[in-house]
Amino acid sequence: MTTPSFQAPLPRLGLVTVAATALLLGACGGGGGGEDGGARPAVTVGPTLNFSPLSNVSCADGLVIQINPSFPQPFAFQGAGSCAVLTVSAGAAAGQPVMQPSGLGRVTTATVRVGGVTGPMRFLRMRASFQNGFGAFCCSVEQIGATFTPQANADTTVTLNFTMGWTPLPPPTDTTTIAFNDRIALQVLAPNVPIPGIWRQNGGQESFLNTELWQALPLPGQNQRGVGSYSGFMPAFNFQFVPG
Repeated sequence: MTTPSFQAPLPRLGLVTVAATALLLGACGGGGGGEDGGARPAVTVGPTLNFSPLSNVSCADGLVIQINPSFPQPFAFQGAGSCAVLTVSAGAAAGQPVMQPSGLGRVTTATVRVGGVTGPMRFLRMRASFQNGFGAFCCSVEQIGATFTPQANADTTVTLNFTMGWTPLPPPTDTTTIAFNDRIALQVLAPNVPIPGIWRQNGGQESFLNTELWQALPLPGQNQRGVGSYSGFMPAFNFQFVPG
C-alpha cells in the first residue's frame, strides 16, 4: 500500500469514534416518510461520481489513525481479509452531498466506481439504535446484498431491494422504546482490493465526513461497534432511494 442482545464494545482507536457513532443516528430525530397514496420519484443519495477513486487503502491495511495532517498515517488492526465501511455526513452543508437516506423508503440500486484493481463486494443494510438511558448502539446487520465484482475503471450498478427502517426518537422520559435508523454500508470481500473512494484531505481529518470500519460483521441479532472510525474519506458509490 502506498500512503494514501447488545454486545460489549470492541477495542477502538481513531480520533472521531464518539462523533461517528452519534451521527449514525442523525435521521432518527428527523421526519419519516409519509403515505400520500402516490409513487414518489427516486433520489440519488451519496456523492456525484465525478471523481477518480484514487485511494489505495485496503481492508488488509486496517484502521487509519489520523495523528498527522495528511498521509503518511499509522494503521492499526492490520491483516483483515475483508471489511465494511459506513460513511455519514455531519448534517447538511452547502455544496456537500447527503450520504445516507433520511426516513422510511426503499433503496433500489447502487452504483460504485472503482479503479484498476477490483474484487468482490456487497452492500449491506445496517441499523443504528438508540434507547434513553443507554445511548446509541451501532450497528446490526439487517440485510445483505448479492456479491458482485465491479468492472475495473468503470461504474457498476447493482440492483438492491433494501427497505429502509426508521423510527423517531422517544421523549426523554421514555426509557423502554428503542428507536432505530437504517444505513447503507459497503463490504469489500478481499484483503488487498482498495476500498472505493478518495481522501479529500489526503488522509487528514475533516469535520463533514465520518466513516465507521468493521473487520467482522455483527452476528445476527447483535449490535456491534466497528474497530474504529476516521474522517475525510469520500466513498465512490451512491444509491437510488425512493422515499415513502
